[in-house]
Amino acid sequence: MAISLDSLIVLKYRAAAGLTQEQLGFTIGVTRSSVSAWENKRETPSFRTLGTSAKH
Repeated sequence: MAISLDSLIVLKYRAAAGLTQEQLGFTIGVTRSSVSAWENKRETPSFRTLGTSAKH
């Protein structure tokens, strides 16, 4: 079973932190296009990425 991360959660917390997609991506070690893909429901982040982002 695939676990889906609601795209609005990524967008909501990124915006609340005042970060651009590029800044969030840099902080957690992914590209801006990955963050965009999550927010637009084209992809979902891996468990490893989720763990990294939870630490920040």
